[in-house]
Amino acid sequence: FDVTVTNQGTLNTIGTVQVTDTLGGNATSLVSASGTGWTCSASPPSTAAFTCQRSDVLAPGASYPPIQVVANFAPGQPVTNAADITAGGGQPNSDAAHLNDFSDAAAGTSPSATLLVDKSALTGTISATTLGGFRIYARNTGPSTATGAVVTDTLPAGLTFVSAAPSQGSCTSAPGAGGTTVVTCSLGTITVGNGASIVIRARPTLGIAGTTVTNSATATSDISSPDTDTATLTIKPVADLSLTKTASVETIDQGAPVTFTVTSTNEGPAAATNVQVVDRLPAAIDPSSAVATPSSGGSCSRDGSAITCVWTGSTASGASRSVSIAANAKASVPAAERNALNQANTFSLTDDADPANNRASALVKIIPSADLVARASGPGTILAGGTADLDFSVTNDGPSTSTAVEMTVDIPDGLRPISAPSGCQIGGQQVTCSVGTLANGDGATRTIKVEADRSVVETSKTSSVAVRSNETPDPIIENNEDATPLVAGPVADLEITKTADRESVAPGGTINYTLKVKNNGPSSSIGAVVTDELPEGLTPTSTSSSIAAGCTIAGQRVTCPAEEIVPNESFQILIVATVGADRAGATLTNTAKLTPGNQTDPNAANDTSSATVKVTTDAATTARLKIKTTATPSSILRGKTTTIRATVKNTRKYPANSVQICLTIPSNLKFIKASTGGKRSGSKVCWNRAQILGGKSSIVKYTARGRKPGSRRLTGTAEAGNAAKVSDRARVKVRSNRPKFTG
Repeated sequence: FDVTVTNQGTLNTIGTVQVTDTLGGNATSLVSASGTGWTCSASPPSTAAFTCQRSDVLAPGASYPPIQVVANFAPGQPVTNAADITAGGGQPNSDAAHLNDFSDAAAGTSPSATLLVDKSALTGTISATTLGGFRIYARNTGPSTATGAVVTDTLPAGLTFVSAAPSQGSCTSAPGAGGTTVVTCSLGTITVGNGASIVIRARPTLGIAGTTVTNSATATSDISSPDTDTATLTIKPVADLSLTKTASVETIDQGAPVTFTVTSTNEGPAAATNVQVVDRLPAAIDPSSAVATPSSGGSCSRDGSAITCVWTGSTASGASRSVSIAANAKASVPAAERNALNQANTFSLTDDADPANNRASALVKIIPSADLVARASGPGTILAGGTADLDFSVTNDGPSTSTAVEMTVDIPDGLRPISAPSGCQIGGQQVTCSVGTLANGDGATRTIKVEADRSVVETSKTSSVAVRSNETPDPIIENNEDATPLVAGPVADLEITKTADRESVAPGGTINYTLKVKNNGPSSSIGAVVTDELPEGLTPTSTSSSIAAGCTIAGQRVTCPAEEIVPNESFQILIVATVGADRAGATLTNTAKLTPGNQTDPNAANDTSSATVKVTTDAATTARLKIKTTATPSSILRGKTTTIRATVKNTRKYPANSVQICLTIPSNLKFIKASTGGKRSGSKVCWNRAQILGGKSSIVKYTARGRKPGSRRLTGTAEAGNAAKVSDRARVKVRSNRPKFTG
């Protein structure tokens, strides 16, 4: 409103001029009251009457600058204002002069709008762990455009403000009383028939889980009365399931058992409905071996490698559900799967306050192991300067395959490794052998030849073996070593030499044999025995020895005990023998044999010695041989057998001595076998007969098979020490076995 004071008189004003302004009864608040040169007592927003004064002179016909009064009025109500000059100016006292000191003004009816607010929850029931929200819609039903529209929403305690999104304008939030949050949205102008929407999002705290909260929103504007609407939001009860998982062992072998224990505990605050545990066995565990045992009230099932256990009903706050899962590792686990991480999850139908602790895992490392067992063996004894084969073996007693297996053999001083198989390396007194891979139950043996020093006498030497795998753990290391002893006992190299006092002798003559026995050391010899078995045609008549024990004669055998012979010492034996009168032409070879005592004799080659004497012959002691050679049958098919025979007869009275009979093998025959005493040499077979008496015969033969068609000759020969060589021939034919066709 503008209030203007005009001097309608004929004189200047004198003194102070005062105007009193009174707002109409519908005024709701004074905004301002002022004018140039005026001093006003107004106290906005009070609507009480106020005064404005000034003292400057106002000439007749002139007007003071207007007083401007700004006020708010209730929507839809009459707008009025009255002003009165209540003092000063030197005015006359006549009533007529005061008639124009009062003036009022009406501005009609103030504009109004009806803002209706509608509020609803985005979702009526939510989890305590999810966002909730409200939708607010403020609609102007007129009749005027609403200006300065504001929506105020006070979120109840327990809802944490997250965001407010108006379709127009902007929103702010501020803490309210009692843990509330006041959201104020300034929407500006809303025309008639239109509206503005707001979406407010908030997150419930766990403290209001299981409750229903009520939220109110109020809409107002410059020209409307407040309107309020409410909405409810139900927060589901919440529980906090936490999961723990343990394994009975940290490491196991392939195929070995392990037990996993999984426990789901309800940390509250609400009870959990239908608690469920899902355990997913890792690839290294054999799912078919798994046995799940739940705690009371639970039931479990398996689908492949996933084991699911459910406890139907309620699990109170603070209560636990558990399951024990016993299973075996697979018999063979690839290296990439040997860190077996077993994971499990727990759920329920009740909202969970902290899903992060619903998971748990247990790590079991699959470490294949194989029990390697070492064995060492040998002959038990070794000669000084001699050699021995030592066997060292490793066996894998499982349960897994052992890889990169290595064998280390230590040879003691006094023994020297001289050869080892492929894959073994000799380094001084140690032999290292790479064995490689051994499956469960497999084994390997390495034979190492060792040589003893000449000084190794009457002592024990132990060779040891150790086995290990550079890659596969061994659960029992106590059996990874073994040893084999070699006892080097007394060694005495005895040597015997035998000589005859003549090279030839007449039938009935005497031969003196000298036997010399020497001990070449290094140990003394005790208990050695010399045995001389004289051949047919020789008869021992007497014997003597340089050792007191002497000799004995029993038939053709002479036995002489040697007693003790110290190293490098020797003794002699004399044997006197008579040649048989019927042995003219015979070659008599006499062999003596030395049998060592308890001491080892490293050289058996010098433990025998022979002497040969030729028995002379004359006209009276000459024999004559006759030979007949036959083939029966003389004609055979290829592949069939025949017998080749020689009959040798002594046609004189004197015996034929040192007889040799031979039969050739023709090229069309394949030799099979000979009669007693026959020895094959190349393409002939020969028999030696000590004697064929006068008028007597000796028959020899061999069997052969036809090998190729054709007719071949064979020859039989016979000769003796006192008879000339004789021969005879026979023919044998081998026929083809192919059929003949005639037509």
